[in-house]
Amino acid sequence: LIDIAIDSTPNQDKNGNPLSLEIAADYIYFPEYTKFGSLRVFESKVGVVEILAEFNSLHFKGFGKVLTPDTAFLSSSLTALPEPASAWLIWLGLVGMIGMARNKRKA
Repeated sequence: LIDIAIDSTPNQDKNGNPLSLEIAADYIYFPEYTKFGSLRVFESKVGVVEILAEFNSLHFKGFGKVLTPDTAFLSSSLTALPEPASAWLIWLGLVGMIGMARNKRKA
């Protein structure tokens, strides 16, 4: 038996604004085989992907070709993609920390 996990992501940010298709895409993955990432499927769409396995032991080998590239894509991540505002805040925080470290070195 192989477990399959299906996780739904929010479709709007905290202010009620719609998220991009990639960020709002739900994801499907195999918890025992996290190294293969996930299949992300756009909201209210159907995604089809080839599953690669060895039949003698039904050992999962990974995702194959996405057969519906207009509605689904493969991702190396098992979590929701960060919304752009969050990514921007993380970037600003890193720049600030680098600036503080430089100031300490000069002092």
